[in-house]
Amino acid sequence: MTNRFKTSITNTNSNSSLFTQEFAKIIRRYKRFCVYIKRLLEETNRSYNEINDKRVLAPEKFSEIKLSEVNREFIENLSSRPIALIVCSQTYNGKARFVNELLNEALLPESPIIKNNDIVRMIRIKVTNKKKKTLSFEFSPDT
Repeated sequence: MTNRFKTSITNTNSNSSLFTQEFAKIIRRYKRFCVYIKRLLEETNRSYNEINDKRVLAPEKFSEIKLSEVNREFIENLSSRPIALIVCSQTYNGKARFVNELLNEALLPESPIIKNNDIVRMIRIKVTNKKKKTLSFEFSPDT
């Protein structure tokens, strides 16, 4: 971790941290790539339709170059799925601090010390374009 990120993580304040700003840039870049992928798929579909309609290739050759349904679904889902981020750490405090810094909000308490017998929970945080954050706790009593 660079000194720049160490500083931004340790200094939490009400302003957007450098870490949060950098992560936001990554998200914006990801969204741009999703739009680009979607546009490429649309252009590919138009090209396939044109090749098929004008009978440029023999049907067997056309079926060889055509995108399979599995690949098409994968590409379509790639651009429409929400981003998922898994945060792993040996301590609860580390994960809570990272998530709080990432969201630029003190959402999770940073103080508890988890012991071996304690139940460790998974949390799911959804951030939408509506500036609404939801937090849900999921845990299994068997673990």
